[in-house]
Amino acid sequence: NFFQRHIMKRRRSPAADAATPSASSDPMFKTLEFARSLRTIRDYFNLIDKCGEGAFSAVFRARPLTGGDRCLAVKVISQCCDLQRTCTEILLLKALKGSPNVISLMSAVREAETVLLVMDYVEHRPFVEFYRQLQPDQVQHYMRCLLDALSRVHSMGVVHRDVKPSNALYNPATGQFALADFGLAHLVQQQPQRPRPAARPAAVGSAAVFSSNKSAAASCRCASGLVCGPCLSKRPIRAPRGGTNGYRPPEVLLQADSQDCRVDTWAAGCILAAFLSGRQPFLWCRSDTECLYLLCCLFGLNSMRSAAAAVGRELRVLPVASETLPEAEFPCRRDRLSSVCRLICGTEAGSSDGPSSSVFDLLSGLLQADPAKRLTAADALKHPYFASAKR
Repeated sequence: NFFQRHIMKRRRSPAADAATPSASSDPMFKTLEFARSLRTIRDYFNLIDKCGEGAFSAVFRARPLTGGDRCLAVKVISQCCDLQRTCTEILLLKALKGSPNVISLMSAVREAETVLLVMDYVEHRPFVEFYRQLQPDQVQHYMRCLLDALSRVHSMGVVHRDVKPSNALYNPATGQFALADFGLAHLVQQQPQRPRPAARPAAVGSAAVFSSNKSAAASCRCASGLVCGPCLSKRPIRAPRGGTNGYRPPEVLLQADSQDCRVDTWAAGCILAAFLSGRQPFLWCRSDTECLYLLCCLFGLNSMRSAAAAVGRELRVLPVASETLPEAEFPCRRDRLSSVCRLICGTEAGSSDGPSSSVFDLLSGLLQADPAKRLTAADALKHPYFASAKR
């Protein structure tokens, strides 16, 4: 079993699911001491603790000095972050204010080279603490809230681009949900349109090599087992690569120019797969090339080649990798995903304790390698899986 050999070998314990902290100390802007030194914080807020962080920001739980016990979330954005990206995040959150299941922005302040975003605080638990314990109706509610939030975001022409469990805040006790962190979001029409230069392999010995220049295929000698001179001389592709390893869809991994809101629904499918398999993240990979390899193991090489062609790319595989990959596309994607998830979590097919067939049908629609065949968030909400969902 290809998936068992190449993915199951990375079965991780619950403790390993949690993010591994960096060995180095936090950058200064991520510390409580720095946040408390800011005049805006001193004058208006009492910081309680840090509840999250990203590459260029940290989020702190706070209470206003006047106004009772209401908790707020204060996001401190570093001067290292692109100012245009921060402006886009503020404008998008302002436009989305009041949307159900989406974090609400209350205020934004710039102090020196630091930007502060004041938002509603959503009481939540880390995903790794509850995703194996949720009942089927709770998983259904979680996915409905997530897809509802994405549907509202997408209806405004906005792509979130970083959908993952840590940005989907959820409280299992109350059912409260909020989609957060729009730092990588942008409007679909703002996506830069560039000519498609030929691709350059990620590294010598990489399993997957992709190209948009089909005329170069004849001169390419990568099939000999080495990365050839013509490929090394090609210009690198420049395309949006937002997102997190394990949640990027094939069109992002292949650096396709055409990327739309279905980037987010693929990530939603990865979260659903984590619920069904008991494995977080479902696709654990350290690089784009490794993730492409895992997808070839999961869906078949021909299926991934077709998906690459659909977005104007060509997927070529070195001999050392092609010997270990299933060539043909699996006849039923839903059954394939069902068997893989059951294999990982140890549930027998047909077991009364296992998930329903409709949820695997939804999963199959969300994890379509070809974005043109992938469900949108609005279409996913109409799926029979949600027919009995509690609103």
